[in-house]
Amino acid sequence: MNGAAVELVDVGKRFGARWVLESIDLRVPEGETTAVVGESGSGKSTLLQLINAVYSADRGAVRVLGEPIPTIDLHLWRRSIGYAIQGAGLFPHLDVRDNVTLLARLAGREPDFVEQRFRTLTELMGLGRDLERRFPHVLSGGERQRVGLCRALMLQPKLLLLDEPFSALDPIVRRDLYGLFDRLRARESVSTVMVTHDPREALRLARHVVVLRGGRVQQSGSIDAVLREPANEYVRSLWSDGFA
Repeated sequence: MNGAAVELVDVGKRFGARWVLESIDLRVPEGETTAVVGESGSGKSTLLQLINAVYSADRGAVRVLGEPIPTIDLHLWRRSIGYAIQGAGLFPHLDVRDNVTLLARLAGREPDFVEQRFRTLTELMGLGRDLERRFPHVLSGGERQRVGLCRALMLQPKLLLLDEPFSALDPIVRRDLYGLFDRLRARESVSTVMVTHDPREALRLARHVVVLRGGRVQQSGSIDAVLREPANEYVRSLWSDGFA
C-alpha cells in the first residue's frame, strides 16, 4: 500500500461559533488522485485550505507529505504544494509565460530549468508558443485553466490541490481538459486532492473519494468500494443521482 500524502486526525475547524469541519479522520493516499465530493457548504474548500495551511485547525493534527505543517517559513513550505482554483486565478498584468514561471523565478531557479519546465508543461497541456505572450483577458476559459495548471506544477510539487478547477467550463471544453489532465498526471506522477461537486467528475478523474456532508466525512475509500458499498443513504443517493 502507498503511504499517505495527507493525514488528518480528529481535525476540527470553526469560524466564530460555527464548526465548519468536525472530527475529520482522513488519509489521502500517495501517488493517486483523490476527489473530495459534497454539496455547497459541506466544508470541501475549507478542507483543502487546511491542507495548504491557509487556515490552521482548531483541533486535531494535520500532516502533509509525512510531516506536521511548519509554524514558520510557510511560503517556502508551500513550494512543495501546487494549488489551482476555479477560474485559474491568473495575474491579469502578467502574460502566460510570466504567470507560469513566476514562482520558479521568485525561488531563484536557474534560467535553463525555468525554460525547460515551461516548455514541458505547456506542451503537455497543448498550449502553443503563440499564446505565451498573451495576457489572461484574451484567453478562453479552457486556456486560462490550462495555464493555471501549468503554474501549479511549475516547481515540481509533490502534492497538487485543485479547488473545482473545471466546474466553470462548458462540457466540451471540460471533456478535452480531462484528457489533457490525464496526460499531465501520468507524466508528473503527483499526489492530487481535487474538490468537486460533480460525482461524474470524481468517477472520471479519481481513484479515491471522500464524501463530505455538514462538515463531517460520510465515507472515504476507493471509488469502487464506495460505489459498491455506500456507507449510508446520503452517499447512496449522491452517487445514484450523480450517475443517473
